[in-house]
Formats: sequence, C-alpha cells, structure tokens
Amino acid sequence: MKYLKLSGMILLYLLLYFIIQVILFISVGIVEGVRYAMSGRSFNPESILDIIAGSMSLVIILSTVVTLLIYLLIYKLRKRNMIELCRFKPIGYGKMAAIGVLGIALNFFTVTTLYVTSAYEYFPDHNEIMEALLMSDSFVLTLLAIGIFAPIFEEILFRGIIYNELKEHMSSNLVIIIQALLFAIYHMNMLQGLYAFVLGIFLGVVYKWYKNIWAPIVIHVIYNSTSVVLSRTADQSFVLNNSLPIILVSLIVMSAILYLLYKGKREDIEEICDEIK
Repeated sequence: MKYLKLSGMILLYLLLYFIIQVILFISVGIVEGVRYAMSGRSFNPESILDIIAGSMSLVIILSTVVTLLIYLLIYKLRKRNMIELCRFKPIGYGKMAAIGVLGIALNFFTVTTLYVTSAYEYFPDHNEIMEALLMSDSFVLTLLAIGIFAPIFEEILFRGIIYNELKEHMSSNLVIIIQALLFAIYHMNMLQGLYAFVLGIFLGVVYKWYKNIWAPIVIHVIYNSTSVVLSRTADQSFVLNNSLPIILVSLIVMSAILYLLYKGKREDIEEICDEIK
C-alpha cells in the first residue's frame, strides 16, 4: 500500500508540470486566435502554431515557476518542508567552480560522442526537438529557459523531491537508478532519454555524495547553458575533426574533478567525525 501511495505522489509531481505546460500552450493559442479574429485577418492555423512554438521558452519559464509554487503548497499541506527535504545548503566558491567546469566537460564529452557515433542520424526526431528548444527564441530567452529555469526545476524534482521520497523506502543505489530512469522517460525522446539516463545517474551520485541539491543544480545549469551557447556558435566540422582530443581532455578533466570532489567529501566526513569525538 505504501508503494502504491508513493507511486501516486511521484506520478502527481510529474504530471503537474506537463498539465501546466499544456494549459499555458492552449492559453497562448487562444490569445493569438482572438487577436487574429479582432484584427480581421483570416484564420491561419500554421501562423498560430508558429507563434505557439516561438513562445516555448516563455512557457517553460512560467510552467517551472508555477509548478514549483504548487509543489511548495503540496508540501505545506503535507506539513513538510520541501526546501529542507531537497537540502539547499551553502556550497563553497571553490567547489562551485570545480562543479561548473565538470558540467562543461560533461557536455563536451556527451555532444562529441554523439557526433562521432553518428547517433543524431539514427534519431532525426531528436534533432527537430533540439532545434525547436534551442533555436526558436532569442538567445537570452533560450538561455534563461533551457539553461537556467529548466535544469533548476528538474534537479528539484528528480534529485530533490523524487530522490528523497524514494529514499525513505529503499536503498540509495536503487533510488539513483529509479530517479534516472524517470528522468529519461520524462524527456519523451529515445536518444535524449538514453543520455539523460546516464546524466541522471551521474547527478544522482553527486547528490548522494554531497547531500546538497546545489551540486547537481550547478552541474545541470552549466551543462544546459553550454548546449545553448554551442547551438549558436559551434562548428560541427571542428568537433568532428578534433573529436578524439575533445573526448580525451573531457575525460581527463571529469576524472580529475570527480577525484578532487570525492577526496574533499571524504575529508569533510573525517572532520565531522573528529568534531564528534
């Protein structure tokens, strides 16, 4: 029974965001339809659909904010503190910078690997979705939506809420796998789901290490923001011609930073144990 209730709550958290997005997109469509009618222009479904698609970044920003407010209300009704549950704790500038570099290296490794393996060619729908997400609005609005608001929301939902709700009933290793799987399904695209699953595992492990939601948030924000910047500036031929150095350097940087972060985590634990003694 407890697992049924747990599954229901997680499904509610996931569906809320999509429901709010649908409502906002429908609202945009209605507003634009009314504007067309009032201007005396003939109804053109394609033009309205283009306007709706062009409103994607704004809808993402609004839906993330509204959904988070609803989450806060739900936890208040459950007499729980969502901020404490997600573990928003201070994080040092040094660690934040290292985690940021980790996000950049992870993005370069992922993107270059996808190019080298020609994965994009086997999933043309992925290219269409990425183009709609990254190229339909101005750079600033896209950066705000995809680079900042979306990853913050996703980390609070998956590594914050879902991770900790599951953690109350099962081992952390199993939780990491489940939340990563849900994170992959949430993207509703085969190729994106595959690397989202790996990213979800990665972010889940970092969150388990630090028990601080800011760590995966910083990685995810930098990762997504790098994608937004590269989508406007990157030269595909440069990536293909220098794929091996990019992959090797990315792996070295990621390995070094993960080692330093893990070493720092162990030292923090030892300091706490010494203080207790």
